Amino acid sequence: MNLFEVVLFIVVFVAGVVCAGVAGQRFGGVGLVLGFAVGSATTLLVLRVLLRRGNEAASLPPCRMPEDRKHRYRAEKGTDGEALFECSCGACYVLDAKHFTQLLKDGSLRPYMKRSRRGARWEMDL
Repeated sequence: MNLFEVVLFIVVFVAGVVCAGVAGQRFGGVGLVLGFAVGSATTLLVLRVLLRRGNEAASLPPCRMPEDRKHRYRAEKGTDGEALFECSCGACYVLDAKHFTQLLKDGSLRPYMKRSRRGARWEMDL
């Protein structure tokens, strides 16, 4: 675990304990258990929303081109449900809900990366 994960764990644990204490005073033993579960789950959801907000381009996978080391994307106009990104090296990519696909010069699409089941990481799209 890195420092960020340790701090997140402590925040979620403390929130669960505080909610368990409040619910335990009112509902007894059942309140302790349910309060901890509800407090922890609510804190995780809030943290997830807060950490997901921000620049969409910051959460994109690196460019496919090996000579490109900067991986800076610029958002371009996209279609409904899709966003178009151009890398600093000139490569273009299409982002939809789960897939990050390279747009080739001839207009065809080449699969590149997709979101994992949990949506937190990118994995190869074969």
